[in-house]
Amino acid sequence: MDKAILYNNIVRAFEESYGWLGRQFGEEFLHVVATQIIQQHSITKQRIRSHLLLVWEPGWFKSTLLRIAADLLGEQNCAYISDITPAVFRGTVTKTEDAVEFVPPACKTTPFIVVTEMGSLTTSKGLLQLLLITLEEGIVTVGLASLAKLTEFQRLQIAQMYNIQISNGRMTYRTTSSFLCATYDESYLTDFALVNRFDIMIPRKELNNELASMVDGNEFDIQNSVVEAFRDIIRRAPPDDLLTIWKTKLPKSIFQVGNINPRIMRSLKSYMLSMAFWEKNVTEDALLDRAKYLLYTQAYIKDRLSK
Repeated sequence: MDKAILYNNIVRAFEESYGWLGRQFGEEFLHVVATQIIQQHSITKQRIRSHLLLVWEPGWFKSTLLRIAADLLGEQNCAYISDITPAVFRGTVTKTEDAVEFVPPACKTTPFIVVTEMGSLTTSKGLLQLLLITLEEGIVTVGLASLAKLTEFQRLQIAQMYNIQISNGRMTYRTTSSFLCATYDESYLTDFALVNRFDIMIPRKELNNELASMVDGNEFDIQNSVVEAFRDIIRRAPPDDLLTIWKTKLPKSIFQVGNINPRIMRSLKSYMLSMAFWEKNVTEDALLDRAKYLLYTQAYIKDRLSK
């Protein structure tokens, strides 16, 4: 199945079930997927992968949309969790009567981490710092006392299997996982470092009775052949020439719509890259619309920070 057709089928399925909100989520979701695939198969030092944070009031399908995204990705590609905990970064070591078992960190073994609610992350500075490092640089060093239970042979096995180095009760590894998260708690927006690492999805329209009536009784429905084709694409390397887009200059008209800072420039380049992956043509008008949306999310965040 052609990538553009696959893209259209998935976005249409979200839209038919959840209206314009579903369409917006579907587009943002596939953007993250494309950047993750490109990052996995790239040797560039640039952070191509993107992360998505859904921020709007409770009761409007955030968890439902993320669950559907996790189902589409499949268990082999995705860890689906309800909260961000230390185990996401540290894994676990369990001692039984017969053996000591090591479960590697989820963000080392799966390309996508889906989190239905950010939980108490902002009250734990150590956990927040771990997430910030994971989202940006991707080089994680964490301590876990129970690592001392592992034998030297097990540590060598772990290094060979997962490329995780264990020494003096600490593990170090590189991750390129992409996070898809949701929260209704706008206190997360007060941490500028956290906000900077996510693409923030804010509904483009009002969440109202019209949308509720439109989606009443709907269930997400998509053909198995589309799901299979989607998972197959996740496993395949993208075209080698895609990264040339990263060096392309943005149209001059982009710099006339508002204050385009380096973060927005990178987001626009990432958008161009993901659309090229899906074999979708990006017109200058579409790029301008994307720039305006990014400026809107930035203004939204600044407004919340000022309150």
